[in-house]
Amino acid sequence: MVDLVVVGSVAFDSIETPYGSRERVLGGSACYFSYVASFFCKVGMVGIVGKDFPDAFLQPLRERGVDTSGLKRDTERNSFFWKGSYKGDMNVARTVDVELNVLADFMPQLPGNYRKAPYGVSRELSSRHTACRSRTVRQHAAGLQRFHEHVDRKREG
Repeated sequence: MVDLVVVGSVAFDSIETPYGSRERVLGGSACYFSYVASFFCKVGMVGIVGKDFPDAFLQPLRERGVDTSGLKRDTERNSFFWKGSYKGDMNVARTVDVELNVLADFMPQLPGNYRKAPYGVSRELSSRHTACRSRTVRQHAAGLQRFHEHVDRKREG
């Protein structure tokens, strides 16, 4: 069983900064949140990737023990893609291009083994996902505060 369910985007990012650029690197809120949370608990990730997404990109998550059985693969369309640049204030990204692809009509579904998780977090993917998010993750909303308390206890202990 997982302790925390993370629902969000899994993407390719292309990033340009004054210090260099990278093309089609692993991105998405579900990836980053899951990776960091895996230092504190067992994480189950819910998202979608396309036919162009290499399985090797998920290896760092799996090595941290992130359960990716909630990740769906669309075999006909490409993955979500975001291109951005950081100039001046490195805390502010400027979006250059977005290709929703598989994310355009993605409706998150929790696998059975995720449904008993005591905590959940969802990064709203679009206004179309609000109702679905409310149904699938509503029971976890109160648990988010408990998750923060759990993290604080781990840091202290």
